[in-house]
Parts: sequence; structure tokens; C-alpha cells
Amino acid sequence: MQYVSTVLNSCLISGIIALLSVANVSAIESINLSAQTISADNWTLYNSKLTLHHLGEASPQISLVAASLALPPPFDKIQLINIRCQQFYWQENDLNCAQGIGDIVGATFPAITFNFTLKVQDGEGSLQIKQLSLFGGQLEIDANETQGKWQLKLKTSHIDVSKLSTLLTVPALTVQQGNISMKIELDGKGENIQELLLTAILNKLSVQDQQGSIATEDLVVKTELKASQTEGAWQWQLNSKILAGSLYVDPIYLAITDAEPITLAAHGFWNPAHKKININTVKLEHTNIFQLQLDAGILNYQDTIELQTAQLALKIPELQAVSATYLTPFLAASNFAGISLMGELTADLVLQNNGLTSMAINFEHLMLHDTHQQLQINDAEGQFNWAVGAEQQQASYITWQQLRVKAIPFAKGRLDFSSYARQLKLLQPANLQVLDGILSIKEFSFVAVQGDDVEVHLEAFLHELSLTRLTDALGWPPVTGKISGYIPSVRYQNKTIQLDGQLKMQVFGGEVIIRKLASAGLFSALPQLYTDIEFDNLDLLAITKRFELGNIEGRLSGFALNVYLENWQPVTFYTWLGTPESDSGMHKISQKAVKNIASIGGASAADAISRSFLGLFDSFYYQKLGFGCYLYQGVCQMMGVAAAEQGFYIIKGGAWIPRIEVVGYNPRMDWDILVQRLARVVNTGQVVIE
Repeated sequence: MQYVSTVLNSCLISGIIALLSVANVSAIESINLSAQTISADNWTLYNSKLTLHHLGEASPQISLVAASLALPPPFDKIQLINIRCQQFYWQENDLNCAQGIGDIVGATFPAITFNFTLKVQDGEGSLQIKQLSLFGGQLEIDANETQGKWQLKLKTSHIDVSKLSTLLTVPALTVQQGNISMKIELDGKGENIQELLLTAILNKLSVQDQQGSIATEDLVVKTELKASQTEGAWQWQLNSKILAGSLYVDPIYLAITDAEPITLAAHGFWNPAHKKININTVKLEHTNIFQLQLDAGILNYQDTIELQTAQLALKIPELQAVSATYLTPFLAASNFAGISLMGELTADLVLQNNGLTSMAINFEHLMLHDTHQQLQINDAEGQFNWAVGAEQQQASYITWQQLRVKAIPFAKGRLDFSSYARQLKLLQPANLQVLDGILSIKEFSFVAVQGDDVEVHLEAFLHELSLTRLTDALGWPPVTGKISGYIPSVRYQNKTIQLDGQLKMQVFGGEVIIRKLASAGLFSALPQLYTDIEFDNLDLLAITKRFELGNIEGRLSGFALNVYLENWQPVTFYTWLGTPESDSGMHKISQKAVKNIASIGGASAADAISRSFLGLFDSFYYQKLGFGCYLYQGVCQMMGVAAAEQGFYIIKGGAWIPRIEVVGYNPRMDWDILVQRLARVVNTGQVVIE
């Protein structure tokens, strides 16, 4: 009945116009008619009022006022009300509104008035909306429909993003400024979209979240999206580029320029029915800094988001730029602060089911610089291969021209190894030149177990490492000699490295043996070291000549037990150095050595020596000498070779003449003061009488 009513009304209006055009209607100015619906090919006006004007003229005109205009699918999502047409034409399936005005009312914004034209004729319909003011900008809509096929074009210019954001639900994000201009073209049939084209320019965007972890300033972004649907599957292509502005995503800050924009290009297929996205290629590039490409990716979002497969390729032409921009901010608050990189790097990664299954990293001309001097690498190259399973493992290697770990320099070297799962293993023995000697690594393996614990197996030999080079590198008093030793294994537990076996140093005509060596936090800001040391039959004359203490003839043995160092400074130990019982050789000491030993022992001992007949002889004989210290809470509890009436003997006189004895009168001494006295004697060779 509604369609019949519409046809009858159309015929009635046409008849009235025809009748009045031949009659004498000079006395009639206008006629008003009402229609519940006026339709043409599913374009429908509801609750309309038509007014016939200029009835006495050759071409009478019709104007219209309607409560609303309903559009055919899929345009029916657009709700248009309060329709006014100054020039209106209507017949069966023929409708024309040449100068229309209407309103759009939304739930979150007030009514917006717009101008439009509407034309429906011979199965074709079109609607054009112009001069629609929206959020400080302009919106234009051009909708066309022909026999079920349709096209929709939207164009916006300079829409204020801060005003637009009031409609969007973006928690904890504040938009200070920005505007967007875009074009959207949709082509489809019935309820289905078949073609999509979107181009947008986001200009001068400045946003910030409440936590201050995300912010942009004057960001300029250009984006283009193309998509087409065939049998329910979408083929899509995306191109986006950040051209200018500043971007901060804690802790990374980027100042983007036209010369070095950030670009994103991607294309693939999307199947909504299967909830799956096939990614042919995604290419992310920060010009002149890095390029990251993803190929053959499958993203499944049925239950959870899962990247089923993907191949990633990373190319970094210069690590220095990446290090300064992307790496340094993350390391700033860590133990690796101060590290910077140079060189070239490429990486290939394979992912399956949200997990990494294999990785191949190649690097050339690698330079690693650390301002804290923890690690230095010069001109390294290599390939690091990793796989999730042992069956996929491949050989890896690294070579370098120079390597420095802490203060220990290594000469040119190479390591060949393999890595899979949480394991790393040396493939063949390596002989590394260090401190004018050789570190020969026979076997090495590393396995990460639960938590932070790891299992380490190391079998290595030390061949005549230079003590002179070692003490110079560590900034210790110079010592001549060689270090050799055998390390059968290394254990790592609770972040502590412990070496089994012992290190032997042939030094000063005797031997120094290091046992129970362990270290915690070796590369942290507070390295800790634990060890026991044994001194066996050292030549005192060689030692005293080296340190310019004055000459002492004889032998020296002793120990340093429960040695604990923090940041390479002693915290506690129990040590003793003295004449061994088996030493039957000459025991002779120079005047200079006596004075220096006396000055170390304290002012009372030094004064007693200065008042004696010391100046009459150049050297003296002694029976034995010895000095011990138990360090605890910054105080050294001192001891000598025997107890004296007051104090303790540091040097006990011999049977031959001239003989000398030195007594220490202060059994407790502040460690820092003792170190200062030792440093003055060792560094200058001068006698200090306090």
C-alpha cells in the first residue's frame, strides 16, 4: 500500500500541475501537499510537505520540507534529518533535489547543517554533501548507487584532531594540537565493500599520555591504504611515512627530518572468516639508520594473536647511528651504560608460533667502545648462528684485531663455536695471545638452566702470562714474573664464578699459587673477588730491588687466606709473609731497607732505629723477618716473627755482627694509613720517619 500511495501521490501532483497550467490560476499563489513517504529506488523521504510555487507562470516550481531522508544500503548508516529542497522534482522512480539543506545529528555532537544535491533517475541515484563544517574543518560526501552497485567518496580537510579526539576512546592520552586531511573512496555491491582507497595526511600532531612515556610534537604523517575484496578475502597494501616532527616512546627519542624519514610499507591478504592475515611483506625503514623486513608472515587471531610463521631480515649500514638512537637509551640505567657500537650488521630471523626458531647475524668492522672500560673490541667480524634445536645448529665464529676485557688486552684472535637452545659450545681449541703469553682454551661450554643459573665447563691452560703486563694493566705496583696454570673447570652459581684447580706464577725466583678463586659481579659496578694465595720461597733480593725498598737477602714464604675484595679493594684477609724455616742461606739487609721497614711498622719503631748505630753500617745480618695482618672492618691487626717486651719483632737479629732488630709497637693500624705508607715506600723508595 505504501508503494501504491507513493505512485498515486506522484500522479496526483503531476495532474495538478498539468491542470493548473491550462487554467486561470492568477488568484492562486501556492498549493501545499503532504506525503508520508516519497520514494525512488530505495531513496526515501519521510513525512514530507510539498509546496507548489509560481502556479501562474509557464514553469511552476515545487519545494519540499521532509523530516528525514533514508538512503539505500550501505549508505543507510548516514542519518539525514530536517531536509529542505528549494527545487524539487518527483515522479515514479525519478527524484531530484537540486538545492538541498539538511542536518546530521549524532549522539556525541550537536546538529550539523550541510548543503546537498540529490538525484534518482532510471535506477541510478546520487547524493552530494558539501560545505559540512566538522571539528574545525570541512567534510564532503559523494555517494552514487546504480542497480545495487555503489560508490562512496569522503573528503575531509583540516579536521582538528584535538576536537575529534573527544569522540574517540583513547584513555590517558591528551591531544594538544594537530589536524588531518584525508580522502576515502569505497566501491561495493549490496552490503559488501569491494574496493577501498584511503589517503591521509596528519599534520603538526602533538600528543602526550599521562605518564609521560609517550609523546609527539609537530609530527607529520602521510598514509595510503588500498584494499580489494574477492570472495570474502581482502588483498591490501599499506604505505605510511613519518616525514617530520619529534617522537618519544620511553626511553627512545627521535627527531625526524625530511632527509631521514621513517617509512612503513606492507601488503598481503586478510581472510576475516578464518581470522587470518597473510603478510607478503612488511618493510620498516628509518632512512640511513636501519631497515627491517618481514616476509611470508601468517598472523592468526582466532583465540589469541599468534604469529604462526615469519621471516625477518634486518640491515644496519652503520651501527653507530643505531647505537646512539635506539641502544644507548636502554643501556643508560644498566650495568652496560657507556657502551657504543660501530660497524655493519645484518641479521636473518625465522619465527614460528610467536617464538624464534633460528637466527643468523653477520657483522663487519665491529667496534665496541665502553666508557667504563669493561669491554673493548676493535675491528671484529663474524657470524653468529643460533637455532632452537640441536639438529639445526650451524657453526659460528668471531675474529678481532684487538680485544680488551676490563684492563686485560688480547691480541688478534678467533673463536669457533656453535649455539642452539640455551647452549653455546667451543668447536675447536683456541689459543689466545694475552699479556705476552697464551691462554689456551681446550674446551668450553655454556648452558643456561633455571632462572639466572648457568652451567659452565671450561678447561684451559695459562702459559707464561707476563706479570709485568698484568700489574700495569690493573694499575698495581709493578711485579716481574710469569703466570702459568691449569684450570680443569669453572662453575657459575648464584651469579658467582668459581674456578677449580689452581694458578701458578713463577715470580721472583719462587712460586705464587692461587687457589679457590671466585668472582661475583665481575662486570658490574661492584665486582667481588675471593681467593686463597700461597707464597713459596720467593727471592727477597729480587723483590726489594724491584720495589726499591733497599736490598734484603734471603727467602720469603707465606699465605693470604680468605681474601675478599670489593671493587678491587681489600675488605678482609689473613696474611703472613716471613722467612721460611728451610731457608739456610745468607740473611742480610741494607740500611735503607731497615729504615723503610721501620717506617711501615710505625713511628715508635722508626724513632728507635734512628737513635741507634744504624748510620755506622751499610748492611746488617738478621735471623729471620716476618710480618702478618688480619684485616677486619678497616683495621689491620699486625703481628711479627716473635713477641717483644713491648710489641712484636718485625726483624729478629742474627748471630753475626753487625746485627739489627726492628720492633713494631702498634699492633693495630688503620688499613688506609698502612696502604699510604706502603705506597710511599714502593713508589719513591724514600725513607719516611713519622
